[in-house]
Amino acid sequence: MSMNKPTPKFLADILDHVLHPIFVKNEKHAFIFVNDSLCSFLGISENELLGKHDYDFFPKEQADVFREKDRQVFETSVENTNEEFLTNKNGEIKIIITKKNIIHDQSGNKFLVGVIQDITEIRIHQQKLQESNIILSSYANLISHDLKNPLITIQSYSNLLIEKAYTNLNDEHLKFLKFINKSSERLSQLIDRVLSFSQFDNQELELEQVDIQMLVTDILVEINVSHLQKKDFLKTINLPIILADRKLIRLVFQNLILNAIKFHSKNRDIQCQISQIENEDSYLFSVSDNGKGIKKENIKKIFKMFKRTKSSSKTDGYGIGLAICNLIVNHHKGEIWVESTIDEGSTFHFSISKSL
Repeated sequence: MSMNKPTPKFLADILDHVLHPIFVKNEKHAFIFVNDSLCSFLGISENELLGKHDYDFFPKEQADVFREKDRQVFETSVENTNEEFLTNKNGEIKIIITKKNIIHDQSGNKFLVGVIQDITEIRIHQQKLQESNIILSSYANLISHDLKNPLITIQSYSNLLIEKAYTNLNDEHLKFLKFINKSSERLSQLIDRVLSFSQFDNQELELEQVDIQMLVTDILVEINVSHLQKKDFLKTINLPIILADRKLIRLVFQNLILNAIKFHSKNRDIQCQISQIENEDSYLFSVSDNGKGIKKENIKKIFKMFKRTKSSSKTDGYGIGLAICNLIVNHHKGEIWVESTIDEGSTFHFSISKSL
């Protein structure tokens, strides 16, 4: 069965139905083909574009960029993808990503094929989101300062009362003062955690090579595991050296290890294991424990701010730790999730991308 070879007109009709703007230039940098999407995007007709150059339509500084990228592709035949600014016929400045490549005709002549993606709305949205985050972070700093000042006063005066009037107070009065002092201290800690959460949401990654095995060892020294039923409660398997933000990734492991301790079962010694599987594009870490476990209905809640489960209501914490872990892992282009069985334990999985 033979098939008819598509005609140039047939192929051009197909390209005219592609949503992305497409163009073809010859080695003299003149447009020799444009599809309908490009004409609509630029506000320039096909007849006006064909045979013309970038300098005929765009500001010189933009045309210079287009010409230089075209030149590189023509000389090297290496595909180029570049983010650029483009001003259309109506004077609107667009932000585009242009993918350029080389094709040859039957005679060996070179032609540059360009495909454009308009990302203007995406960048505007990102900019607004960034500005909003900066405002929220500043607001969080302001609120934390205004809240902590009266708290410091309450703590200071309650401490003074306990110290100076100790002999004149009965047990009930002392109990009340200590309760006030402890509550104000917890509220101060809560303000600090909320502030840290807002900062993590905007924080730029400070990437470096991180030895995860050494990182975990340092965490164990810091949290002082001597009070545990077993000092060797934690086992590690195949922990690598990865590119990550050391301070942030440390918080993830620290939170997950502390959770294994905090939510341990009273019926058995604490056991925790950290392992890793290296995939083509990421590292997949698993932190397993033999603790109380998490009910299925609570699994989706635990990575959100202030979402503490009923089973954890009697333990210290604010329901922020796992939310911070989620934020940090997302900043490392990864995901975090948990598998858990009541009274058997939980395994937290999280991935860290290799393409940071």
